[in-house]
Amino acid sequence: MGGGVSRAYSIRVGGGALSFSEAIKTCFQKFAEFRGRASRPEFWWFALLYYLVIFAPVVAFLFISQDSDSFNQATFDDPGTNGTGLVFGLILSAAVLAMLIPYLAVGTRRLHDTGKPGWWWFITLVPFGSIILIVFWASEGDRGPNQFGPPPGAQAVQPPGSLPPPPPPPSPQ
Repeated sequence: MGGGVSRAYSIRVGGGALSFSEAIKTCFQKFAEFRGRASRPEFWWFALLYYLVIFAPVVAFLFISQDSDSFNQATFDDPGTNGTGLVFGLILSAAVLAMLIPYLAVGTRRLHDTGKPGWWWFITLVPFGSIILIVFWASEGDRGPNQFGPPPGAQAVQPPGSLPPPPPPPSPQ
């Protein structure tokens, strides 16, 4: 670790957990930010929103379709006769497209918090890999800085007794 600037970090203790709205706001502000780290509340609140947005149109479609007298015919025999399926399909597609990149980004940052690279997403391609990924996401993150940066919520502070950095040199005129 030679040649780098040493920094101290303060971590929010007590009240450091993000609320639902703060977590969602943070995830959308870091829309495609795959670097850095994400806290457990940040990830799990966004995951909750993601799955609610994905499943809500599906459940609504099922209830609306079941009220229809021609549920079986319109849904399975001739898909072109049911405009409801098209509308909910478009809503679901838009929701997935709008939230997929932030979901992948916050999942990667959560892996970074536990000291693992984002490549661990690919473990979902093997049987039971999703369970391993969920365990990683649920694990406590590294308490101090790791190779992916400072802990979530950490802020650089001046060590006691140190001087602030010098101002930048004046530009020549």
